[in-house]
This record gives sequence, C-alpha cells and structure tokens, in this order.
Amino acid sequence: MTVQDEIRSIKLELAERYYNGVCFVCGEDRGKTRGKKSKVMGGSMTFHHKKYIVNDVVHSNYPKTSIGTLQYYKDLAPLIRKNPRRFLYLCSPHHQAVERLLRYGDSTYKALLTCVKMSKQ
Repeated sequence: MTVQDEIRSIKLELAERYYNGVCFVCGEDRGKTRGKKSKVMGGSMTFHHKKYIVNDVVHSNYPKTSIGTLQYYKDLAPLIRKNPRRFLYLCSPHHQAVERLLRYGDSTYKALLTCVKMSKQ
C-alpha cells in the first residue's frame, strides 16, 4: 500500500463513518469537486477544525510531504473518532472559502454578507 493509499483510506473511512462522505456545504460526494471526479478519491476533501484547542493537531505543524500528511491524518483520526462534531468535512473550494471568511472581523463579515444579499439578481 502506498502512502497516498494510506492517506486516502484514513480520510474515506472517517468521511463515510461520520460525515456521510459529502461536503457539509455543497453535499458533493467525497471524490468529486465541481462536478469532476478527483484523481485521488478523497484527495479534494478535508476535515475542518471548528475550534482549535491547546496542543491540537494542526496540519501546518507537519512536514509538507506525503509522509508528513500521512502522519497528520494518523494523529487527527483519533480526535475525529472521539468527537466528530468538532470537525466539518468540506470540499477544497468550500474549505478555502471558510478559511478566508474567518480572516475578517465580525463587522466586516456582516458587511460582506450584506453586499452579497444586495448583489443577488
């Protein structure tokens, strides 16, 4: 089994067991993004921490290699199993959107939402 296979196996097991294998936002299947099948099943999906705790498992603390990513998911898996409500399962575009929105303060965030509502056609 390759490192990529191990990563995929961990992600898919967790996704299916706790999140029905679909993005919380768009409901897309674990292996699809924007209607296209991903090259690596489950590779375009991720687990989003709703809230970080002290000494949490954070992807940025791991080497940016496939071995580092595998270790990250091995360390993250028990946390998800213990408390799946602490996380959301998101496709990459929606995870990026959530992370971008988190950069704004409450007043800017509310103003942005107002702009979006005003811009609907």
